[in-house]
Amino acid sequence: MQEGDSIWMEIDLELVSQDGDAVAPEGGSPSPTVNCINFHVPYAASEKLDDCRAAALQIATALGWELHDLQLDTVVTLRSLRPRRPWWRFW
Repeated sequence: MQEGDSIWMEIDLELVSQDGDAVAPEGGSPSPTVNCINFHVPYAASEKLDDCRAAALQIATALGWELHDLQLDTVVTLRSLRPRRPWWRFW
């Protein structure tokens, strides 16, 4: 995702093994088969992380895939993207 010259999310289409390791294509040309999409958000663009997650979730949903956050080790869902309301309790 980009604003002017500033890129704040990189999207990589990859082929990975069952162990999650990237499979290097033969001959250096891109693989015609993709089974993983990696989204990279630089730390400097962390304020845009919610926008990036929402875009990544739309892509994953359109493909019928899950979106997995490797840093949090969790599956991202639409519910997890919604801002949490403050908890209030009245006695």
